[in-house]
Amino acid sequence: MPIVYTVTPHFLVFSNTQQSFQTFSPLLVYEVRSKTFYHYDTLRGANYEHAKPLVKELLQQIHQTNSPNLDKSLIKRHDIRQGNGWDCGVAVIAIMRRIIELSTDNS
Repeated sequence: MPIVYTVTPHFLVFSNTQQSFQTFSPLLVYEVRSKTFYHYDTLRGANYEHAKPLVKELLQQIHQTNSPNLDKSLIKRHDIRQGNGWDCGVAVIAIMRRIIELSTDNS
């Protein structure tokens, strides 16, 4: 089961605690205002398919529907690349820092 962190009043962050996410940490962020999930993955979306069932289940609860539109509510952010197989934690920290900076600028 993922751990949920509240980063700001505008964002929730889901941290991986399951082996299905392979051996690195993608980042799943929920923007409350737009009711949209963002999937940040520095390995070109390697874990995107593993995130989809979790997002679908959460969207079913948020929108109270059995058929949430994943194409509209789950946005890929796979354009950030790491140059090796061990700096994913650093990338996650950098991405979170930027999200927090942007959210406080827009508050």
